[in-house]
Amino acid sequence: MQYRKLVIFLSLLLFSISIFAQDKHPFDCENFRIGQTYTGQQLTIRLRTIKKDFEIYSVYGYFDKSLEVLNSQLESYGVAQKEREQIIKQIRKMTGWSGKKLQEYGLKEPQNSELISIFNHFDFTNFTQVDPLTVKISLNRVIEKYLSKEKAKEVIEGLLEKNFNCKCAVSYLEDNFCFYQRAGTLIEGYGSIDKSFKDYRAFLKDYLGKCSIGN
Repeated sequence: MQYRKLVIFLSLLLFSISIFAQDKHPFDCENFRIGQTYTGQQLTIRLRTIKKDFEIYSVYGYFDKSLEVLNSQLESYGVAQKEREQIIKQIRKMTGWSGKKLQEYGLKEPQNSELISIFNHFDFTNFTQVDPLTVKISLNRVIEKYLSKEKAKEVIEGLLEKNFNCKCAVSYLEDNFCFYQRAGTLIEGYGSIDKSFKDYRAFLKDYLGKCSIGN
């Protein structure tokens, strides 16, 4: 009788160890650092920063939503509705741009300047070959065409700052995605990261598709 109990106990113990060994823990992630804090608030703040950049929506295939975010950003800089509509309309006209027809739109290629871009008909998570001349549209000259010199400078610098902050936040997400996914960290307005996402890109595409525009 005692022998049977011992066998059952050992069997259950080995089964538990096997299950434990198969389970993936946050602390086993490659980029996990002892002493670094990982909270839902930290992740949520980074994601708020990411969704303020209109360009990243277009990178993940949400071109129309990208324009909605751009329109919202232009409004936040005090750009009047008429000018916002002209800028958005001009961008839509350029969605078939081959990269060699810029002059047809009364624009000139920017020289020696940081560019604000939007990606047309492009999805970073699902592509086989990328031709930057056909998918990436520079917007500096579009903005400068419809706004005063001073206002265009203000808007362009503001959008570039948001783009830079977004890239920093994406780098943070990439480095710490494994931990947050395995830990089941709750994200404000979204929930936890599904275990089915193979990497941060798959998650970000889902998040950007579901998140609201603005703060």
